[in-house]
Amino acid sequence: MAAGSDQARRSGRAWARCDLEHIESCDGKVILVFHLGGRTADATKFVIRDGTPHLLSLRRDPFLGGDDFTARVVDYMANLIRGKHGGRDDVRADAAALRRLTAECERAKKALSYRDETVVRVRFDDDDGGVVSLLLTRAKLEELTGDLVSRAVGLVESCDGGSDDGVDEILLVGGSTRIPMVRDPRQGLLPWQGSQQGGEPRA
Repeated sequence: MAAGSDQARRSGRAWARCDLEHIESCDGKVILVFHLGGRTADATKFVIRDGTPHLLSLRRDPFLGGDDFTARVVDYMANLIRGKHGGRDDVRADAAALRRLTAECERAKKALSYRDETVVRVRFDDDDGGVVSLLLTRAKLEELTGDLVSRAVGLVESCDGGSDDGVDEILLVGGSTRIPMVRDPRQGLLPWQGSQQGGEPRA
C-alpha cells in the first residue's frame, strides 16, 4: 500500500505541473510529463480520458537534477582556476568563494540556454584578491554533462516502454529542461513533434 500511495502522490504532482488549459484539448491522447528539477527527475505517462489523467507508467531518478549539471560546471571551473592560477588554493576549500562560484556557474548554465558562450567571474577574498574571469561555452557544458543527459533520456525511454500506448505529446517541466542538449531531438528525449514546455518552469 505504501508503494502504491507514493506512486499516486508522485503522479498527482506530475499532473499538477501540466498546463491544464492545454490538457483539456488532449482528450484521448497519451501524454508524457518529464520533470527535471533541482535534485530529482521523473517521467510520468498518462492517458487523458474525459479530461481526467489515468496513469500508465512512472519512472524516477532521485539522484538526477539541475544541481548535478551545475556541480559539473563548478568542478570544471575550480580545476581551471587552480590550473591557470597555480598560486591559489582550491576554491572548493573556501566556503565563501565556493558559494560565489556555484551561484555564478548556475547563472552561466542558464545563460547558455540562449547563448553559445558566457563568462564566469569569481571574486576572491584571499591575499591575492581580485576577480578571475573564465570563458564557458555551450559545447563545453554539453561535454561536461553528456552522461547526465543520457540518464534523462534513459528515464524517458524507460517510462515510454512501460506500456503499449504510444506517446502523442511530451511536456517538459523544470528550469533544467531548457538546457538545449536536453531539448535536442537528436538526443532521443524529444522524438515527437508535439513537444512543448508544460506550464511555468519549476525546478
